[in-house]
Amino acid sequence: MLILQTPELAGAIRTSDRRRKKVKYIIIHRNTVSKLWIKENPRSIKTPVEAAAAWYQERDWRLFPYHFFLDNPSPIIPDIAQIHSLDTVAPHASGYNNNSVGITLNVDGRIEEPSDQLELTTIWLLAHLLSVFPEAKIVRHSYMSPKDCPGDKIDVETFRSHAEFFANPFTPEERAAAQIREKRPWE
Repeated sequence: MLILQTPELAGAIRTSDRRRKKVKYIIIHRNTVSKLWIKENPRSIKTPVEAAAAWYQERDWRLFPYHFFLDNPSPIIPDIAQIHSLDTVAPHASGYNNNSVGITLNVDGRIEEPSDQLELTTIWLLAHLLSVFPEAKIVRHSYMSPKDCPGDKIDVETFRSHAEFFANPFTPEERAAAQIREKRPWE
């Protein structure tokens, strides 16, 4: 798994100085702009996340709107680009930016399904984020605003259930039993 943070990418994307206090939501989005930018600039050799950054900059967006950009350029190695730190406010869901983390998948969930590898990468990232923010609720963007985002072909409910399991695979009873064993290892 590759987490991108290249100097070119860091220089191309402005980040916010605003800091958040608590994360209540992890919001899933779809991304279509990188494909649009690459179509408009066919001679470009930009990666999809760099193309998305260029698209937002050309339209005078002050900041890249998501914390994470997930892509699947090859069937073997997915890319996770972290754009903003987790304590930074990013402008991805109006009215919820101060208490959420935004993830965008480089797939148009209205017309195409994510690859199996991209689904696994998404679940892995969500499980990690739930371990950092255990009270956060994983939701689709359309839960926050009347948009068809991320689209019906991105199964956020399955992502949520798998991520919750991997973030905390033990029942409360199993955790309690493990804590007792730690206190009395001779039993």
